[in-house]
Amino acid sequence: MTTTAGRRPPRTARDLWESLVDLDLFRVQVLDGRLIAHRNDPPEHAFRVAALAGALFQSCFARGWQVATNSAAVCMAGTRDPVVPDLVLSPADCPLWRGTELLSSGVVLLAEVVSDQTAHDDREVKPHVYARGGVPVYLLIDPLDDPPSVTVFSGSGGAYQSVTRVLMGEPIRLPQPIDLELDTSLFNELRRAGKAAH
Repeated sequence: MTTTAGRRPPRTARDLWESLVDLDLFRVQVLDGRLIAHRNDPPEHAFRVAALAGALFQSCFARGWQVATNSAAVCMAGTRDPVVPDLVLSPADCPLWRGTELLSSGVVLLAEVVSDQTAHDDREVKPHVYARGGVPVYLLIDPLDDPPSVTVFSGSGGAYQSVTRVLMGEPIRLPQPIDLELDTSLFNELRRAGKAAH
């Protein structure tokens, strides 16, 4: 196989991820050794992520923590698989892997907003991947659940020991190290003015 500019062809899912990560049309990540690329989510998804970032900002800023949405790659401790969560909460001195990815064992919280294209992975795969990676709190915002729900997974040590689920609109406690009551009504159905162009 011939490569461009002397680069070797990708051999692993991580190698392929590194060659695709600069494509802005897709979010690309590796989960349990599977390379996953999906198109960008609709605006309502981004609005929910922004609402969460806004709710966390003041508390996080006071503690010297940082919030990143839809852009910070996180390297899963152990497997070294890269994921790009909808929201990452980390201390300013969070360890980096290869200088560009936050190390999962150093983050405070990872959050995902379920969409049609991520539902299975967000609900079934990521709780296990994030717990094994040492992520202390995983927040799952699920507007597609019937009825819509918000779930907090916490107490990692290879597997989350505590799972708390509320209906969207009810308050939920984000445990230590965050220790914050989150008003989930801010995630209720967001409606855009106007209609989609066809």
